[in-house]
Amino acid sequence: MSQSIKNGIVVGVALAAVVAAVWGVIGNGFGGKTESKGEQGTAASPDDTLGQTETSKQKRQEADDLPPALPQEGPLRGQDMPEITLVDREGEPVSLRDNDGKSAIINVWASWCPPCKDEMPHLQTAYEKHGDQVQFHMVNLTNRDSLDKMDAFLREEAFTFPVLLDEEGATEKELQILGIPNTFVLDGEGRIIHHIAGYMDEKTVEKIMEELTS
Repeated sequence: MSQSIKNGIVVGVALAAVVAAVWGVIGNGFGGKTESKGEQGTAASPDDTLGQTETSKQKRQEADDLPPALPQEGPLRGQDMPEITLVDREGEPVSLRDNDGKSAIINVWASWCPPCKDEMPHLQTAYEKHGDQVQFHMVNLTNRDSLDKMDAFLREEAFTFPVLLDEEGATEKELQILGIPNTFVLDGEGRIIHHIAGYMDEKTVEKIMEELTS
């Protein structure tokens, strides 16, 4: 190989190296290097995810620690209790509104009503604890129930709370009841402070008792 050809090859290699170096600088300057999302700070790191999870757990725990809320209030909250007089199981008249200045619980139920039966043990417990401070009126819809079935149910479950008989449907009419159970909580002046249309769990009953007796 002649000396001139060798010199040409050397010069070509050198030019190629220079071009490659220049192209690398240009590429880096205009985004030729691709950064990961982690480097850009837009993707959560494992530690960040852990922090978010712990925060979510903390919020759920705080929610669990809050006192139970009452079920959705019915439409009669804030109104005066209508004048309704029923009879007890001995035939004696009892006013739902006049309770000698005491707060009162009026629970409307029937022996064929499953959610009524489910909440009754909670009301029995409340009656045993607070029956001397709060009037309990467990109003049976006798016009749509069987006295024999009612009596059998009360004996079987050993419930001792006072039961009133609505033989004419007065509570349904005056209190605009569309379904049962329905519960009305009265202050000492006969005003409805809670109207709960539907089932009450144990915590709900306890919360009501705490409010009335504190």
